[in-house]
Amino acid sequence: MASPLHTYSHDDYTIAWITTLSVERVAAELMLDETHGRLRALEGDDNFYTLGRIGEHNVVLMTASRPGIDSVNHLATNMARTFRKLRFIFLIGIGGGAPMAPVGEDSDQHDLMLGDVVVSFQENEHDKGPGYVYQHDYGKHLGNGEFDNRSYIRKPPAEIINIIRGWKINRLLKRTKLEVYLQEAVDKARTFRKREYNEFKFPGRDKDELYSVGGEGQGSSDGVSTKTSSSIIMRLERDDSDPVVHYGLIASASSGMGNARRRDELRDKYGVMCFEMEAAGLMNDFPCFIVRGISNYSDGHKSDNWQPWASMTASAAAKDLLSVIQPWSIDTTKTVIEVIDRRGTGPSYPKSF
Repeated sequence: MASPLHTYSHDDYTIAWITTLSVERVAAELMLDETHGRLRALEGDDNFYTLGRIGEHNVVLMTASRPGIDSVNHLATNMARTFRKLRFIFLIGIGGGAPMAPVGEDSDQHDLMLGDVVVSFQENEHDKGPGYVYQHDYGKHLGNGEFDNRSYIRKPPAEIINIIRGWKINRLLKRTKLEVYLQEAVDKARTFRKREYNEFKFPGRDKDELYSVGGEGQGSSDGVSTKTSSSIIMRLERDDSDPVVHYGLIASASSGMGNARRRDELRDKYGVMCFEMEAAGLMNDFPCFIVRGISNYSDGHKSDNWQPWASMTASAAAKDLLSVIQPWSIDTTKTVIEVIDRRGTGPSYPKSF
């Protein structure tokens, strides 16, 4: 990660990488192939940026002042005004998973486990509902007293869809380096952060426990799954620590998901794979990739133990995804500031369907 002798300007940076937690920022910086010197931000932009290179792309790293939809929207707007040649935004970090039903040994479907990665993308987006990001706390009251919260976020531009599709194909053909980038980052963590190194290691599959919600009269009345040894769901074991990449619908809201029954309801009804708190603040207004590492099961048993590893797996996936983007193709893509100016500076809100 040595700093180069070349001097860079604001216009040399084309990729924005946004995180919301310090542990996500550390994981992102461990993915840099080199770091660059600081540049002055515009007046009114008080963000603290890290500049560097990943592969053939110059990248701006930034962490939002707080989690949430409005915070990342404001941050992205300031980034785009300071770095006016930005083309794509990567929102990278942790999320809560919506694990699937037990998968049989002869199934080609992977169970979703802690440390796995979810990318906001669906080939067949109309199978169960909206295709990329779903804001599950936004909707309208119906005449019968019910609340309809089926809302969806604008699809990403065709360039992003094609990039993810190309990366997915490369993954299927074993032509990607996610696992290599992950190991390199772990090795860097060992070198640069010796005391904290253990935080960034794979915690161990024995620390990955999924608890049953329970039937009628079982479990908690608030939807928190029962945490006892007898309520642990038995799943097929994996023989390595490599993350599985899943592609699907990510549910976003102003607060985290901690209700296992509600989690399962949205998973079964719409195909939700992951819950988080920022994507809805970006997807409607910016050309954005959403990549989440699973650090909990959205069931009320939140723990920080898996956050560093999940941040690393998401960041390694983002670095690998970034390698699909050809530098020459970026020049023909609209800048983020052009997209903002065309749509207006205020945040957009999802539509009901």
